[in-house]
Amino acid sequence: MIYILIIIKMNMGNSESKSPTTISNNLYTCIYELLDNYNTFIQNDEPFRRTNNNVNGGISTGVSSSDRFTNNSDVIKIWYDINFIKILRGRNKLLSEWVQKFNKMKNNTQFKISENSAFTFRDEKVKAEYMKSHEVVKNNMTLNDIQELTKIPKNVSFSNRGNQIYKQFKKLVASHGFKGNKDIISSFVNLMNLPEGRCTSGLDTFLDSLSPRLQKIINECESDKDFYVKISLRYENHEHKKKYELAINDIEKITKEYILIPIQLKIDEYMNEGNVILVEYKWINTDLPLNLPEEDLLDKSTFEWKIPDGFFSKYYLHVGDTFEFPQEEIPFETSLKIEGLWRKEFYKRTKDIKSPPVIKKTYSFSLNIDDSEKFNTFIVESCNDFINYKNEMISIGALEHYEL
Repeated sequence: MIYILIIIKMNMGNSESKSPTTISNNLYTCIYELLDNYNTFIQNDEPFRRTNNNVNGGISTGVSSSDRFTNNSDVIKIWYDINFIKILRGRNKLLSEWVQKFNKMKNNTQFKISENSAFTFRDEKVKAEYMKSHEVVKNNMTLNDIQELTKIPKNVSFSNRGNQIYKQFKKLVASHGFKGNKDIISSFVNLMNLPEGRCTSGLDTFLDSLSPRLQKIINECESDKDFYVKISLRYENHEHKKKYELAINDIEKITKEYILIPIQLKIDEYMNEGNVILVEYKWINTDLPLNLPEEDLLDKSTFEWKIPDGFFSKYYLHVGDTFEFPQEEIPFETSLKIEGLWRKEFYKRTKDIKSPPVIKKTYSFSLNIDDSEKFNTFIVESCNDFINYKNEMISIGALEHYEL
């Protein structure tokens, strides 16, 4: 799929002048690169594998970015999200065929739960409940059962999503009578290596083709086309947008100043460049009752930090000095945690701020790699149509009023 968000706003200064045709060519290049990377991996027979916690990834079903071009006094900002429908269809087909084969094998297998158990049961009722919990699921496995595997608890980190799905899949297979069957599990995982739906990113990405979002996109795309294009064009008054952004930025600043306590670091004698030290950071815990004294609302944690070469001379620091720890020195993982500390309160404070009114319209298009001229015509005609639509809406007062 290619999903392109085009925002038109008033031109407030110099910007690079591009045409819809230029944008079309840039997007088409992205499409071509997706196909080229796929073909390269298929030709080299590159499978999914991990090395030092990194994947050898090269195949992608999507690219997201933004661009802009000008039309008279308007600046048109474009957000696009490109997905490769051919691969998504291939993954769905592989998964569907695997489920059919699994159910055929299951229906041809006789399952029996042994009455003999290593456990001693308190009474027959407890024993009956145990036996029932180990019964084989009577219904066949469905694609919906596979899709349910992707519903992962929020406390599972992004890097562990694949492992979580793998564990849940093993439980699913066991519930159908094949507990610990390595051949079945391997046959499922190896679907990612088959050319038709090759995936170099892991089970979570591979199974995402079954998600309602991507299923809708696949169904909207013409059956004989490999890519799908959906364009959403938006226009919002620049002054309205500026007023909104100023309000949001003010709230963000106030929230950060309230939640985050500046990190203070004292330079001690034992600190040398190259040493790894623990740095403490504090924040106001807004999950606690806010009527408590401020010192009771404070929470804290630490992160490891290696003192870089030249650090003391860069900031003119000496033993005994106390200084505010530089934001750019905070490790990436810790910076994400710190951002999460104030984001929750920020969203709470901004939920009642009204977004500026917009004029928007969507268009869709299915294409193959040899449809570059048709794709260019689609982009140009869509932009022209939207500009006319925007002017009509403004003429009837669509964007006259806006209050925060």
